[in-house]
Amino acid sequence: MRISPRRIMSMMAAHGVVGPGGPGPPVPVRGEPCMSIPLTDNQRAAVISLASQLKTGGVFSMVHAETGAGKTHVAVPLLSMAASMRTPAAIMAPTRLLCLQHKEKIESYLPDVLVGLWTSDRKEEGAIVIGTQALASYPRRFSLLIVDEEQRFGAEIKAEVGRRAGNVIYLTATPIPRTTVHAPIDLELVEGYHLHRLKPLVKTGRFRWRVARRMILRELERGGQVIFVHHPISDLRNISDKLGGIDSARPVVLHGKMHPTEIRKVAGAFRSGEYNVLVATTIVESGIDIPRVNTLITDCAHLFGLGQLHQLLGRVGRHGEQGYAYMGWQGNPEYLAKWRCHACQEDAATVSKWDAEIRGSGIPGRSAQKGRYLERLRPELWE
Repeated sequence: MRISPRRIMSMMAAHGVVGPGGPGPPVPVRGEPCMSIPLTDNQRAAVISLASQLKTGGVFSMVHAETGAGKTHVAVPLLSMAASMRTPAAIMAPTRLLCLQHKEKIESYLPDVLVGLWTSDRKEEGAIVIGTQALASYPRRFSLLIVDEEQRFGAEIKAEVGRRAGNVIYLTATPIPRTTVHAPIDLELVEGYHLHRLKPLVKTGRFRWRVARRMILRELERGGQVIFVHHPISDLRNISDKLGGIDSARPVVLHGKMHPTEIRKVAGAFRSGEYNVLVATTIVESGIDIPRVNTLITDCAHLFGLGQLHQLLGRVGRHGEQGYAYMGWQGNPEYLAKWRCHACQEDAATVSKWDAEIRGSGIPGRSAQKGRYLERLRPELWE
């Protein structure tokens, strides 16, 4: 017997099973979005649609767009609209690095709006608050909560923070299957790119240092920058030392266990061009936008999920230059791991579909975000 996810949700609610989370009590948002921000026709249509829904409150939507398609450009006008409310608007991002990038971008577009940071080490108020999952400890409700890189957050934290907001909007290129299947969420598709972009050229196969060296030299010779992704953290310093032997290479290490001040310092120095090779963990996966980064190399692509690989691929070639990526693996991983390295090159919608087919769509009403679910429900829920 097959039943729809929506019917499962209603039956779970009747049995007292906790749902996937969404907005708290509706909060109508007054005013108009700031439309002076440069938008494509598709972005403008999404902003107008979401703005009209915000005026009645209770919005629970997802903006689904390709990496580099300018999802943040859709978010900023909506944040400007909600910032006029007595309760602040908020945007939640998975890393401090991305929070800082958002703060810089929002302040450039909305110079008259006070923007605060809310992370584990900084607690600043503002009409717009940008934070990590530390927003769960924020003492007030939100008129609007925008969750950037939705796929990086667990179901529990999204539900916890979402209950504190009258309106919730997710931004992602590769949504968690559970969100789109089980949550009663509306979908806004934004097609095309905000800036001209060429599809990255991708090489896959067993990792070879000579190939990596050749790609790095080519990128540095044309004045670009390189990201080298590796796991675990303990090896990053050795890799940095090895890359330092390449002519004109100036490598630097970045990972999430560094002190927040050091992360900001390193990221700023890399962005400014002081360093031209960034040796990092997947801290760079989510939304990082550095115009001169046009080559990405990893020697452990077999360790990453399909969505992660697609997000990593989205870091290069974001501003019109031809991007290159080397998705290398170590040893002889299983077939599915090798397949993921090839499949990540497809468009975001296809990657999301395949990810759902591989991982399953999780268990509704619980925090599990992968695995099959119908056979795991109590029989009385679906008889």
